[in-house]
Amino acid sequence: REFQPQMLVRTFTLAMPDIVQAVVLPELVPLLASEAPHVQLRVKAWTQQVVPPGLLHGHLDLFAGYADEVGNGLSSAPLYDDAYAVLCRADHPAVVDGSIELRGWLDSGHIVVSSEETGGTDVDRALSDRGMARTIALRVENALLLPHLVRNTTLTALVDRRLGERLVGAGLVLSDPPLNLPRGRVRMVWATPSEADPGIDWLRRRLHEVAS
Repeated sequence: REFQPQMLVRTFTLAMPDIVQAVVLPELVPLLASEAPHVQLRVKAWTQQVVPPGLLHGHLDLFAGYADEVGNGLSSAPLYDDAYAVLCRADHPAVVDGSIELRGWLDSGHIVVSSEETGGTDVDRALSDRGMARTIALRVENALLLPHLVRNTTLTALVDRRLGERLVGAGLVLSDPPLNLPRGRVRMVWATPSEADPGIDWLRRRLHEVAS
């Protein structure tokens, strides 16, 4: 029969890091509510840069986040690409005329949002290729802490620009990095057999719509 989202009574379970949740959920939730008022979402935080195993086991319907590899039995599509931006205090000593200077930025302590206890990121690898390095002073798993941390310190944080625009507030600035850095790619991943499920297909298309 023809799929009718307004008649759908179902709970979908998604996994995504909080930095992706902050970008897509404010637009996804009202869109789903208008089309399918009986649908509920359960969103689980996922901080690792790998696809959660729950997709293959049927515990998750969709994953949206960062993953270098997608294994067998899974399908994926780019959800959105985003440029990095620097979030810091408006009166940060490295900020001159609204832009952040390279040397001052490298010398200031950096906050990294990661569940990994050690190691660098794609940004650190890009810096290393240029013979540069930064000091990671703080690691946190919750990006929503960043405004409170940078407002009261000289620490800086690199964030996806779409997220930064939601985090920036009084006493903070968001500026372009002082050198070219790779763009971050957020992927949407699902179990390949679920492509035959009209509900999950509808959810994938709506998620892609709001991310675009």
